[in-house]
Amino acid sequence: MRTRLSGVRTRRFIGAAVLGMGLLASSGCTTRTVQGRVIEGRASIATVADPKEDRLVSEEDGGPAGVGGIEVRAFTDRGGILDSATSGSDGRFRLRVPVRFSNRARVEAEGEGYLKCSSVLFLPADGRRVLVVLEPLSGGR
Repeated sequence: MRTRLSGVRTRRFIGAAVLGMGLLASSGCTTRTVQGRVIEGRASIATVADPKEDRLVSEEDGGPAGVGGIEVRAFTDRGGILDSATSGSDGRFRLRVPVRFSNRARVEAEGEGYLKCSSVLFLPADGRRVLVVLEPLSGGR
């Protein structure tokens, strides 16, 4: 008896999952890219900045050195994950979020040798970028 009920529940769950995926695909759910950069600084914080902000400019163009290998994650206000990315050697990262997502998001960033960052902000949709500043643990990196 127990096996039969488990089988019924499993089939219902799979059926609901397939239906949900079909609805998601048919709804035209598209994403947009949120770009950002990770740098070292005196406090661990994430904020929205204009792309011409000095701290977002690459090191080759006179900006500060970027920090690579940092895991950056964006969460909904209910705690669901929107996306995650790892910063490249120049500190740059890209997050993919639903086009219609306009609520505040919690952005977290962490990596070896740095204090974790957790900030709540509206993810930019107008060409601005997310700037993540991470404070090194005592003794530097």
